[in-house]
Amino acid sequence: TAFFNKVIAANPSFKFNLTGVSVDQAIHTYNSSIDSHIGTVTIVDDLDHVRSLIGAPSDLASLQSLGSAVTGITVSTGSGGDPIAITYSSLSGYGSVLAKISGGGITYDVTNVLAKDASALISNSTIAKVEFSDSASNLSTRFDALQTALSTRSGAAPTLTFAVSVSDSSPVALSASQLSTNSALINKFIGTDITYTVSGMSVSAALAVPTGTLKDQITQLTISDTAARIASNFNALNSLNSGLVTAITVSDGNPVAISYSQYQSGSNVLADLGSASLTISGVDASDVASVYANSRVTSMTVSDTAADIVSGISTLATDISKISSITVTNASSNPVEAISYSAYTKAANQAVLSKLPASVHFAVSGVAVNQFAT
Repeated sequence: TAFFNKVIAANPSFKFNLTGVSVDQAIHTYNSSIDSHIGTVTIVDDLDHVRSLIGAPSDLASLQSLGSAVTGITVSTGSGGDPIAITYSSLSGYGSVLAKISGGGITYDVTNVLAKDASALISNSTIAKVEFSDSASNLSTRFDALQTALSTRSGAAPTLTFAVSVSDSSPVALSASQLSTNSALINKFIGTDITYTVSGMSVSAALAVPTGTLKDQITQLTISDTAARIASNFNALNSLNSGLVTAITVSDGNPVAISYSQYQSGSNVLADLGSASLTISGVDASDVASVYANSRVTSMTVSDTAADIVSGISTLATDISKISSITVTNASSNPVEAISYSAYTKAANQAVLSKLPASVHFAVSGVAVNQFAT
């Protein structure tokens, strides 16, 4: 010290660049703000002291105020340990100091992260955990970018984990394509508090949700698929939780073909289909009028006994424009059905009778002698 004091006395502008300075010394003793004859310091200290520095914002601020006068911070002994918890504001605010740390295998658990700031953290190999705190809308907007950052993360980086706190407690809106292309990110979010609404899922994908890995995280979904796939899976779709599916879009615009029993019991799917058109098969003669009145029904087939068809022939004639065919269920056991001459020959009824199979015959009553020929 005496020698250095003599050097300084002889050379007032002389400065020392110190190496091997501890964290504590750099903050409290040897730095340019305390001693004008100190130019730069290179900090070398053990892992515990460097970890303590990272957890002390006031100490980080002290070193940051020195700027380029701190040339580096090297961990001399020790390595690893749990990721160090640090808020995003501290990480970004003191980034210039933290960037000077080398060695020790130090990693960070960054808290209070907004979605717009997360991509850079995900790409950073020193970040071991990212704890989001943001709205569902912001997370949704940045979702693709987060996946891109994850895909570019170095394979040598530590395993990255996430925690998610959705500030407005709303689900994150994703499309079905995002659910597929961002699968790596979504898998990282399994077990967190994030939930999703998914739009445009196929029928098969929607049916897999209740037993899939995201069964607890997909709260609502919409379906977009062909009429044929919707029809062939109608019963299964109807058995899904009524709150899960909120809408079904027929992607090819064709009518959804269902049976009359499905029409009667499939209230969930029918509601989700909105104004999509339907074709109904196997309608009872007595229910034709109510089915006909549904503007969504473009056509129907009727299936009933000959007696019920004849007794309801006036209604069938009125609604014939939507009836594509009529099946007589007891044609083989009761091939002859009674009908009055006036009903048989009424012009409107002929359209109904023409749709009956050739195996059905009629016993016509009330025929006058002069009407035999007709």
